[in-house]
Amino acid sequence: MTATEFDRARSNAPVGAVRFRSVAIFSVWVLAIVPFFLGTLPPVMDVPNHLTRIWLLAEGLNHAPLSAMYEARWSQAATNIFVDLIGTSLARAIGIDAVGKVLLVAMFLLPPLAALRLNKKLFRRTGWWALAGVMLVWSTTAVTGLISYQIGLAAALAAAALVHPIERASAKQLLAIFVCTAVLLFVHPFGALFFMLLNIALIFGPRWTNLLNGKIGRIAAVAAVSIVPVILLMLLAPHPPGANKTHEAFVYWQPLSTTFSPTTVGLVLLSPILSYKASLDVLLVLPVLGLLGWLAYKRQIKVHAGLLLVAAVLEFISPILPMNIGDGGALVIRFPEMAALMALAGLSPAFNTQRQRAVFAGVLALAAVVRIGTIGWIWQMRAADVEQLKTATRALPPGASVIVLQQHWDEITGAPLGRLVAGFPSGRCASERHYGSLVVMWRQVFIPSLFTVPGQQPLAVKPPYLAKSVYSSGIPFTDDMNMPIPQRLDPYLKHWHRDFDYVLLLNADLGNASLPGTRVVADEGFARLYQVVR
Repeated sequence: MTATEFDRARSNAPVGAVRFRSVAIFSVWVLAIVPFFLGTLPPVMDVPNHLTRIWLLAEGLNHAPLSAMYEARWSQAATNIFVDLIGTSLARAIGIDAVGKVLLVAMFLLPPLAALRLNKKLFRRTGWWALAGVMLVWSTTAVTGLISYQIGLAAALAAAALVHPIERASAKQLLAIFVCTAVLLFVHPFGALFFMLLNIALIFGPRWTNLLNGKIGRIAAVAAVSIVPVILLMLLAPHPPGANKTHEAFVYWQPLSTTFSPTTVGLVLLSPILSYKASLDVLLVLPVLGLLGWLAYKRQIKVHAGLLLVAAVLEFISPILPMNIGDGGALVIRFPEMAALMALAGLSPAFNTQRQRAVFAGVLALAAVVRIGTIGWIWQMRAADVEQLKTATRALPPGASVIVLQQHWDEITGAPLGRLVAGFPSGRCASERHYGSLVVMWRQVFIPSLFTVPGQQPLAVKPPYLAKSVYSSGIPFTDDMNMPIPQRLDPYLKHWHRDFDYVLLLNADLGNASLPGTRVVADEGFARLYQVVR
């Protein structure tokens, strides 16, 4: 299909059909917000930890006993601070519960919506393709709760749409890119990286036949200007990103047998569409992919070659990336998300007949509504877990020190739907493992695993609690408690009988944990509370 035929196909819909399409698309996206209001807090892994920190910064640090445990250190945060700053201000105005809803809706919906905004700028209209964005709302990075990362991607897409086109890389355009990159570093470093990749892809242009001709200078200039704010951050920040040992090694690679296993590669590549049940997620997306394949065969899809090329490269390198570098974790699932958003922005279907348009619209709308309904159903089921946690921890006295544990993987294989993140490389990642952070808000107690990474978060632990805490924790397992002292990975577990008063076990209904030296205080299924007996 030629460009003229394509544009004609895009504009031959009657006015009434266009109005119906606009109302239908708007209604589906509004419907996508409903699941966020089903229950107190959905199973989104890191979010409870982030919300607890925001609550502490907004009001919790003003009251004992928490004022003796944690303190605000805004000067230590060099990047990744936007969500804390905005969230803290909002929490003081509307309360932490409302802030939680705002941040959840923003981190899930804004990235695909921003990609669709760029799509509209590139192709002049989006049409029914706007519903395809719903399939990317509940991605693995979103379900894992990477709030700042998700919002950073959305901001990068919005900034790319703002500065495009970069026709001559003039001083004014390069200054705009420099400023946008600096602001994006304030949100999340990956937002700045994504912005640079988007600009390079857009400079490549929409045609496969003219990707590099006369463009190398512009690409080099954009790359150089994008790197300067990063260099300044690393040189001037008191705690630059990556300088803290939050993992076992600065660069951590999965074993080769795991990295190149078909299961791991498949989970990584499909992570932009995976939420809690891989087979169900794939089943919902397959009809959409089938239609896209059919339209591509009919040459009824207009593409932006630069965006698709960079997206393909990101997908290709994702499985072989290290799992962690410095303070940054889960790298292998971050690049596929960027690639998927680039593809969403860089594709634009067209239709020769009203029947084709109706079929495409019907399939997309049905898939989107079923996807929304499925997530809503899962989140509604998991709402009981929060209530069980709240009930189980009522016996906690203010000022107590509490270790949060998760059930061992051997026991968690039969987890109810929603308890696991489907797209994580290992296929084993508890979606509710940071729920224990909520007891800091509810019961005014100390836990050692709040995120307090210097350079990333403006929260710190005070002495003497600092000696029994870590900057970041994936939450230890029950078996870690019973290992010989030298083999206990998290430092605060070395002498847990001496240093802590209670142990809170999550996913307690999936196994029979044994914790010598404790007694059960409360057991509510999902959550079980033990008191340490000295």
